[in-house]
Amino acid sequence: VEKRRLWHDPRKRQCTLASLTSFTYQGDKLVSVGYSEPAIDLVPVHLRAGAKPVQGKSKAFGA
Repeated sequence: VEKRRLWHDPRKRQCTLASLTSFTYQGDKLVSVGYSEPAIDLVPVHLRAGAKPVQGKSKAFGA
């Protein structure tokens, strides 16, 4: 969909490891893209996608 390679730099990750992306097609046409994080409660707040860094804590703190 984004025409990017499957391999990536994990430091630039924009989602958590417990995320799901769903694609809905009607025939050959992509009609919707959905995103959910069913296990978001298991991910510490400071490690969630879009979280702002907390002073004095490393990115992996609590992981």
